[in-house]
Amino acid sequence: MMEHISKNHKFALMMDSEKKYLHQLAALIPNGGIVLEVGTFLGASSSIMAHANPNITIHTIDMYWDDHDRDRPWVQDMLNSALGKFQPRTLESVSKIVSEYKNIKLYKGFSPKHFMDWNIEIDLYFEDGFHTNPRLENNINFWSKFIKKRGYLVLHDHRPNLPIGHPSRFVDTETCAVSLLNEGYKKIDQIDGMLILQKL
Repeated sequence: MMEHISKNHKFALMMDSEKKYLHQLAALIPNGGIVLEVGTFLGASSSIMAHANPNITIHTIDMYWDDHDRDRPWVQDMLNSALGKFQPRTLESVSKIVSEYKNIKLYKGFSPKHFMDWNIEIDLYFEDGFHTNPRLENNINFWSKFIKKRGYLVLHDHRPNLPIGHPSRFVDTETCAVSLLNEGYKKIDQIDGMLILQKL
């Protein structure tokens, strides 16, 4: 059972091992810390982090395009369970899912284009939006500037061990990871499809 890391965990497009690690990582952030997430989906990963540490603030960004993976039956079932049968995924509907966590702030917009005035340092940046360039690279180039020294960058859907051409392997996440490792980050861990880096 995973309810101890948030009842919303079941709405995450993540492996249980990834959820547990994210929960543990968020618990390490100091009081008053800031998390920036790109790719809210149903707010589950934000809920996991908020549950782990009520003394941090999670800012989470999404375009709220309602066609997100609805062609996959199991994702459609998840959306129906979270929102109600065939109800749209909107900022308002997701805000109801995460309403018990007062330390989550939801934003609708295109990252980073609509957030160019951001000026707050980040303790943990969780990238789970677009997994292909140039959008992925644009996000990382923008948000990584705000990560504190010793802060974390978590890159989801990084699966270099899968065969080339596998639908769950996003080669651009690997290219971005290599660039980060050459630009002042070190690898902390790889948990299934989640790469954890730390800024030196």
